[in-house]
Amino acid sequence: MDQEEFAQAKQSPAEAFERIWRGSAAMRARMEKAKQVNTIQTTGDFSYYNRRGPIFSAGVYLAMYSGKLASQLVIDSLRQDDDGAQRMKRYEKQVFRAMQFYWEMVEGYYTKEFMELFMQPRPKWELPSAIVAILAGELEGGWRIEWRRKLFFLLIRLQARWPLVPRISFAENAAPRM
Repeated sequence: MDQEEFAQAKQSPAEAFERIWRGSAAMRARMEKAKQVNTIQTTGDFSYYNRRGPIFSAGVYLAMYSGKLASQLVIDSLRQDDDGAQRMKRYEKQVFRAMQFYWEMVEGYYTKEFMELFMQPRPKWELPSAIVAILAGELEGGWRIEWRRKLFFLLIRLQARWPLVPRISFAENAAPRM
């Protein structure tokens, strides 16, 4: 939930959670036999963006990936007996690209059009597989993944204007629109 929306609701996390799931027939059906096993907790915004030496907290994967690249930079610099300045520039470029890559995925994932296409995949050109691979940590797939990602985001922009797949409605008892 957006932080401002949560603040405006003036409810505890548990009250907000209950209001949301009770407001949806689909969620009421899914929660019918659910048992709460812990207290409802919240966290603030957990994604940050830096221009130099980026750190992106959207997952352990990016931290591990940047660590792998950094360790290779150090190893190569020690082998070459230099300060690694040129390698550092390449490292920053690779990590920055990875961060941008995932930032676009994360930002896109929370749009209605992304969800409409993602939740109703068509196997054409293996787009669903490519997007799942990216979300699972594929950063070195090169052009074989990149063109599919670009096409997927083009389809998202088209979906925003003209429905390629049925629209998702969050209204109660709404029939899917085409």
